[in-house]
Amino acid sequence: MMISVCSLNLRQALFVLICIFLLSACASFPLGMNEAEWQSLTSEQQLKARQQQAELDKAAEIRRSAEAAARKAEVAKHEAEIEGKRSNAAYGERLQCILQPAEAWLNRKWRVVQPQALDLVLGEELPFAISETKHRTIHYGSEAYAHFKGQELALCRFSEGRGPCARILGNFSDYHRGIRQDFHVEQFLRGHLRCQLVPTRK
Repeated sequence: MMISVCSLNLRQALFVLICIFLLSACASFPLGMNEAEWQSLTSEQQLKARQQQAELDKAAEIRRSAEAAARKAEVAKHEAEIEGKRSNAAYGERLQCILQPAEAWLNRKWRVVQPQALDLVLGEELPFAISETKHRTIHYGSEAYAHFKGQELALCRFSEGRGPCARILGNFSDYHRGIRQDFHVEQFLRGHLRCQLVPTRK
């Protein structure tokens, strides 16, 4: 029993030593200095350098937070604009679709994904999430983009109609009656889509 305990302690000690070595090998010094430059400084200079680096790190964090807030505000503004267009859309300018059932090509395999409800406005692109239905440790998902152009509804892997796309074609009468269509785009998305124009408020 003592041998196994000692062996375990030796392994733990070796693991700790390896971690210390790796951390020291990856150690970085303030203001982009290398080890020789850092070691050439006095203790007072090292303290000042650390303070300067801390100020730079704080400024960078403030800048990142401001940029994130600006992006969030821009997204909120765009969503508000889209919602306004939905509310004021004339008949034929707003299309609602249900994507169900559906499978997406995720991690080199077709996987069943969550149903999607899409509320589209003529000429506006709508990003939507693709997420598999199975709940497990590794959960696959991606993003796709829907775009209604009047006579064409496109579901694309990338923004602005780039990449593989499923394209559903129909005229005003088709969308008025409601379209139901199966589609299959190799290594992207396949399933059943049903769409209909949204009645206007009286």
